[in-house]
Amino acid sequence: MPSLDVINAALTRIGEPPVTSLTGSSVSVKITNENYEPLVEAHLSVYPWKRATKIEQLSRLDPDEEGEPPDPWTAAYQLPEDLTDIRTVKVDGYPIPYEIHGDTILCDA
Repeated sequence: MPSLDVINAALTRIGEPPVTSLTGSSVSVKITNENYEPLVEAHLSVYPWKRATKIEQLSRLDPDEEGEPPDPWTAAYQLPEDLTDIRTVKVDGYPIPYEIHGDTILCDA
């Protein structure tokens, strides 16, 4: 739930009147409802928080169904749907080179 204190602090800094709720049809409410959550998520993903991290086994994409990965890569894996940031890709506990391409990770493993 967005904090009205934070929202009103931002609104008053740009010369807009404060709001008492996030329901209604005012421009301030519409802009807040469209932008608050994506902005909070973007700012939280900038810092490498340990609390929100997880380790996940990736699913390799079948080259017969999805096509071969582009050169110079030899393998493609599906990114998790809930991913906001990726820190590293590891094989047997060791980081490997990779590239993100759309919703896939390209690598040589």
